[in-house]
Parts: sequence; structure tokens; C-alpha cells
Amino acid sequence: MRGISILLAGLALLIAAVVALGLLKSEARTKVRATPTFQEPPAQAADASPLTPPPAVVERSEPEPTGDDDVAAAETHTTTAESAERHKLPPGRVELFEHATHDPAFPGAHWEVDAGLTNAGWAFPSDEASAVEVPHGLQATLFEHEDGEGHRVMLGPGVHNLAPYGLNDSVSSIRVTRFGQDVDSPVGPEHAVELYEHRTSDLAQRGETWTLALPEGRDERLFTSAASDFRAFAVSCAWVPPGYELTLFQQPDGRGLAMVLGPGYHELDLVGFNDRAASARVRRIR
Repeated sequence: MRGISILLAGLALLIAAVVALGLLKSEARTKVRATPTFQEPPAQAADASPLTPPPAVVERSEPEPTGDDDVAAAETHTTTAESAERHKLPPGRVELFEHATHDPAFPGAHWEVDAGLTNAGWAFPSDEASAVEVPHGLQATLFEHEDGEGHRVMLGPGVHNLAPYGLNDSVSSIRVTRFGQDVDSPVGPEHAVELYEHRTSDLAQRGETWTLALPEGRDERLFTSAASDFRAFAVSCAWVPPGYELTLFQQPDGRGLAMVLGPGYHELDLVGFNDRAASARVRRIR
């Protein structure tokens, strides 16, 4: 009987041990399922706030140029180039000044004028210019009235006061051309050269005029003062029509120092040949 009691007690202890072991395993599984998985947070910049998410990177695409500005610039360049080619002018602009060079207030207001004929208005005010600066390679013809009308003076490179020419505060239009020529403003006949006694700025106007016309069928001829074609050492201006060439000589027989002039209106003082011609050769060049 006593042996049976001992056996039952051992069996009870064994069952209790098994039950306790089962409880321990169940608790261990519960703890494993409840443990969260830890992940390292993403690295942040040193000056970034831990409460502020890092700024998103946004890729910006700049708008492609339309090309309008480039086209406009090209058109402006082309227009300028075509204008220079048309007038065969060197670069530069004629500049008008409000005051004369000897005036303490010189230059005062000033205005720039491009090639061709320009009336007073948007480019410069009427009857306010007292001096003009003409760059190298250009000449300026200043007129008393608009559209190239009235008293006028043609000036070559340099700075000029207008009072000595009777145009102080009296300029209403201006024509800019290549130095030594004003072919855009015909002043003489279509098929003959003309020589004038006075400069354009002379208040006595042109004075005596001599017309040198080629005989029919001739392409060249020498005109001399000895033949009374014109008066020696008295020519201050010359008109050469398109398609012709004029050569002035210092001696009466077509020799000596010579000056060749193409089509246009020429102030001989500007080319160093005023009152120096004693003979002239006219030649058709077309």
C-alpha cells in the first residue's frame, strides 16, 4: 500500500513538471511575437530638425528659348548691314550739339543721326543745333528746312561750329553720306558734269557754273581752261552724275597733281583741291 502511494506521488510530480514546462514555452512564444522589429531611421543633415522630414528634391526644367530675341537681333544686324552696304558707309554716326564748342556750356544736349536724310523731330529738335561732329569717312549736309530744302552746308570729318555757315540754331534736316559724295541728292544734270565757283556754304550760292558734257559718241574728253571750258583755279564744287568719272588736274594740259572723283556732289575743300583745278577729264564709266 505504501509503495502505491509513493508511485502516485511521483506521477503527480511528473505531471506538474510537464504542465509547468508547457506554461514556460507558451509565455516565451508570446514574448517573441510582442517584440517590435527595430529599424535605423534614415540619416538626416546636421542642420535638419528631427521633427521635419527632409526636403524633397524637385527637378526643375528651364523653359527652352523661343529664339525670338535671337531672330530680332539677327534682323537688326541684317538691317544695319544692308543699310551700310546700300550707302557704302564706314561705321559711325554724325552727332549734333546744342551749344558751340567755344560755349562754356558745350556740349549741352546732343543727338546722333544715322545715314540718309533725317528730318528734325524724333531724331533731333528743329533749330537747336550749334555744332556738329562728323566721324572719319563720312560727311554731313545740313539744311535750313525739312526734306533737304533751303540754305545748306556740307561738312567733312571733324567738329564744326555752325554759326560761320549761317546755320546756327537753323538746322531742320540733315543728310549723312560717304565722305566726298552726296549721290543721293542730285544737284546737277543727268548726263553732264558741272563745276561751281563757290562752296555750298557760301552765301553767294554757287556763283559761276560750267557744264562739261561729252560729245555724242565720245566716252572721254579733256576739258581745259585754255579752251574756255571753265575758269582755272576757280572751282570749289563739282557735280558728277551716276555713270561718270571726273579727274581734275592742277595743270592746264591734263598733267600735274590730280584728283579723281566718282558720282556725287563734291566739296573740293574737303578733299584738298579747292581752287586748284586747271583742266578736267570726264569719262563715262558704265
